[in-house]
Amino acid sequence: MTYFSKSTFFKSAMCVALSILPTLSFAYHIQITEPAEDRAYHRPAQSIDVQATVSPTLEMGYTTAVLLNGKVVGDGLTASVPTIDLVAGEYTLEAIVMDKNAQTVASDTRTVYVIQNNQIQRKKRAAIAEREAYDNSSIWHKIAVGLNPKVQAPPKVYESTPTWEIRDLPNKPNK
Repeated sequence: MTYFSKSTFFKSAMCVALSILPTLSFAYHIQITEPAEDRAYHRPAQSIDVQATVSPTLEMGYTTAVLLNGKVVGDGLTASVPTIDLVAGEYTLEAIVMDKNAQTVASDTRTVYVIQNNQIQRKKRAAIAEREAYDNSSIWHKIAVGLNPKVQAPPKVYESTPTWEIRDLPNKPNK
């Protein structure tokens, strides 16, 4: 029977442990803490602010990212997505942990909704209708408007006009 001294056994155990350590894969857990599931955001006024947590602490070479419908919108555990560039509808947020080979090892998803601010759309349609009525009016009406310092011609508003320009239009009282 062969006996090993304590120091020889300890050195052998350390060599085995060090040779196995690089092949170990850590089990990560990532969780989206903000926004809440099924949250609705008003377009274009709100941004989607995403926050996530991961445990345990990431090892060297591991990274995190935030995705919106599969496209990266932020590196790390936080991101802010402006809704002005999004159309109204359902979106999937995903927070992921990637290993050194860019393979996803952990993920969490949330569904959020972007809704259109209908007040701005109504204001836009009313401004378009008012401008069309002015454009279709007689030349004498346009001259009268031009000569009266208290009355202005309605602004040129089209379907392609950005909503931020519409927001700055004065509110007209309902007739």
